[in-house]
Amino acid sequence: MKISAFTFLVCLLLGIYIPVFAQEEANLSLIGPWFFKTDPYNIGESEKWFDKSNNNAGWDQMQVPSNWDLRNEYAHYTGIAWYQKTFEVPNDWKNKNIKIHFEAVSHDASVWINGNLVGHNNSGFLPFDFDITSFLLPGQANNVTVLVDNTKKIGAIWNWGGIRRPVHLTASNGIRLTGNYVTPIYDYKKNSADVHFRLKFKNHTPQNKEVKGEIHIKKDGTLIKKIPFVHQTQAETENEILLSTKLEGKQVEPWHFDSPHLYNSDIYFTDTDIPVESQRFGLRKVELDESKKQLLLNGEPIRAMGFNLVPDDRTTGNTLPLWRIKEDIDLMKEAGGNLARLSHLPLPKKALDYMDERGIMTFSEIPLWGFDPLADPNSEISKDWLIRLIDSQYNHPCIIGWNVGNEIGDYPDTYDYVRQAIDLAKSLDSTRMATAVSHTAQRPNDFLIHSDLGLINKYGSNLLPVTEIQHKNFPNKILFYSEYGIGQFGEDLNSDFDAKSFIDPLRNLDYLIGASIWTFNDYRSSYFGTKEHSENRSWGVVDVFRRKKRAYFSIRKEHAPVKELIVFKNSGNNAKITLTPRSPLDLPSFILRDYKLIWEIENRDGEVLEAGWENLPQIDPGTKNLERGINWKSEDGFKLNVILLSPQNDNVMDTSLYFENPKVIPPLGLFGGRMLQNDIRSKSAMIRVFLDENPSAEFHISRIKIGNEVKEFGPVYENFLDIPGLEFSTPYELEVFAVNSAGKTLILKQSLEIDPKKIIPPAVRHIETAKNGFFVGYATEVDDFQFRVRYSENQDLEKNSKTITTTNPGLIYIPVANADQSYYFQIQRVKDNNYISDWSIIYNAPLDEISNPKPPTINGVTRQNRDALVHFVPVKKAIGYEMEYRDINKKDAGWSKVSISKALTQYLFIEGLNPKSEFEFRLSVVTLEGKSDYSPIIQK
Repeated sequence: MKISAFTFLVCLLLGIYIPVFAQEEANLSLIGPWFFKTDPYNIGESEKWFDKSNNNAGWDQMQVPSNWDLRNEYAHYTGIAWYQKTFEVPNDWKNKNIKIHFEAVSHDASVWINGNLVGHNNSGFLPFDFDITSFLLPGQANNVTVLVDNTKKIGAIWNWGGIRRPVHLTASNGIRLTGNYVTPIYDYKKNSADVHFRLKFKNHTPQNKEVKGEIHIKKDGTLIKKIPFVHQTQAETENEILLSTKLEGKQVEPWHFDSPHLYNSDIYFTDTDIPVESQRFGLRKVELDESKKQLLLNGEPIRAMGFNLVPDDRTTGNTLPLWRIKEDIDLMKEAGGNLARLSHLPLPKKALDYMDERGIMTFSEIPLWGFDPLADPNSEISKDWLIRLIDSQYNHPCIIGWNVGNEIGDYPDTYDYVRQAIDLAKSLDSTRMATAVSHTAQRPNDFLIHSDLGLINKYGSNLLPVTEIQHKNFPNKILFYSEYGIGQFGEDLNSDFDAKSFIDPLRNLDYLIGASIWTFNDYRSSYFGTKEHSENRSWGVVDVFRRKKRAYFSIRKEHAPVKELIVFKNSGNNAKITLTPRSPLDLPSFILRDYKLIWEIENRDGEVLEAGWENLPQIDPGTKNLERGINWKSEDGFKLNVILLSPQNDNVMDTSLYFENPKVIPPLGLFGGRMLQNDIRSKSAMIRVFLDENPSAEFHISRIKIGNEVKEFGPVYENFLDIPGLEFSTPYELEVFAVNSAGKTLILKQSLEIDPKKIIPPAVRHIETAKNGFFVGYATEVDDFQFRVRYSENQDLEKNSKTITTTNPGLIYIPVANADQSYYFQIQRVKDNNYISDWSIIYNAPLDEISNPKPPTINGVTRQNRDALVHFVPVKKAIGYEMEYRDINKKDAGWSKVSISKALTQYLFIEGLNPKSEFEFRLSVVTLEGKSDYSPIIQK
């Protein structure tokens, strides 16, 4: 892909502004509680609820950012709602230019300041701002009011409502940096890069002013380049500066999904020591070789797999806190997610920042879907969205293309819309691909002809025939399945599908270079055809709470960078490991560099007794198997883990062998009864066993004996086990076993009869503590009417508890008075005729992991030559970790630190240690509100 100087200049000149704000600007956050009121009869504007004199008496309070749908009382509210907050601007903001910034509001919004309308926004997924300088009252309380309307629904995704991302004010002296666009042109043949900068400044003063400063380029915190600039800005106008530099030799480290090297571009004014603004960029070149049917990254062919993410969950809605962003991306990376049209909806900057860091290549999309009136060549809204999308996300190396719509082929005039929109995208950014996703490419005259890469969507158990038809219609197009899937296959953790048989027919097609499954996660939905009664649409390989279904492990194996990882234990303490590389036309298929092979011996408590690792040589597709032998000394080993670790320490493939049967961990409770109230048919009785967590087991099975007949149920990977198809008032003998690869262990044996008057209590799938309460996620049946939760600070729930009732399927929120106290609770279901189940077992809702983080658990430290490997348990809602270590042989040795920005990592390597010294190691977790205490010191 060659880019002329003229094309590059056109790209720069046609960019439209979405602000990037200076770090040196004064900043006032407006996150926190706001007054809130729904407006189902649309009377707020006529009654002037936006007026500064409006009395908020009777208004509720709502946190910003949040979604109102997360509250029980607003869980199904669709329509207009109002937010209002009072604020004061600092005294030193006088005579400054002041703006209000919204990262995102779902979906449409109007904003008033002190009763004055300042603007509207029609996208729930893009940032927007307004200049409010002239509307503010200096030295007085000011009022901001936001009307939010969530009636715009996009496809099968829940129409979350609210101010869903942070809000803040900025104040600037005279000149404001309004844009910082970095365009690196990487030449992998010469190992060099030309880096171009476009800076935009707005002079808010009535005088011409000089802007003078430098751009500092840093790599790994080290300054490698300075680019000076000086510019005379015109009064009360926007001004531009175009700059460029060249990086060569050791200054160059390319961005790759396995090794996503990033650079910082810091802008300094001459009279400041603090950067005005900082951006990151990466050096990478993405090309299409249509003659060889190859997608090239930095000159090498890649065939990559990925996921479609619905960017929400049941407990944080679509607010996307950083811990949710990181957990999702870490889970996808461990399951081979490297290339995708990741989301139908534009993602916030923090999500794209983390994708830059972790290496997921994506096509960023404006939310046009299906038979959409916005897929019209005359639509100004879709053009505006595309312009804003490209301008706000321009610098992210994770974005390799702009997508102008999804499955819009049936709407009239779509062909012309796609052609025009792709032309517009290329005029704004000539360095990336422009695409449109087609589900109609089996038709010869499809808009796919305009798309640089043929992004296609299809569903079904055998996609080979339709894939061949699409290739026949567009023989010169390289194809990528931006969506493919088999259907909704269940939300419990036992849910699975045959991923190998699904993907195998698509392998070895040279023109198909990858695929991205629909979906990574289950998602809340009111769309027709949603199978689950919990309002969760169960397409995902993880559920709405990010618990891994069996499907996650099935797809992870098929997405792994090697075809097989086989471990065979010989007699004694040794084993043989065989790694089988993928073939050149396999899916996925790419060169592996800097991967590691790790092995661990664990005891029954998960502690690492012994371990080792090898830095693997480069593995090219189609090369011969790698065989390795390992030996260990520990005689108390319970389990052998063998892990293939990526350069970013992601566990991308593993296998485990158990040496002993599971431990005995008894169930938490057992209930017999019926599930559906009026189901009086034969064999409508069932037993539900609530299981305790057992890390020594892979799954559970049950056996039930009726006379001389024995039936087996399982394997079960959930935290409860159901035995259906039984009769009431009939004697049964029940056995439950914990199972691993070494064998099974009896954990329950009981004789019982099932009472025909009893109703089975709900299965609790998830407990999550928030700042001022906790969520309970539960399985929902078709005839459930209500759910009741009773809760208390102590376990005596019969005497000392409060009860909350809801009709919401799948989830309830429990607000609590004491956020620094853990709570106990039980749940029951209510059917028609006030037919009530037993209370469930007693559960514990622990303290919030964000505000009360516990230190991580270190399972062991392994020393090998000059390096150390720290094995630890990841912490929920983490956004990073901080490791400290020191040489105990050095008197008064201080602690050295290593920081990790990942959420779900289990491994940390420390290099350059003195092999003759012993060291101390300790670890803390970082959350959105700070850092935990350090873990107990491990000496090794």
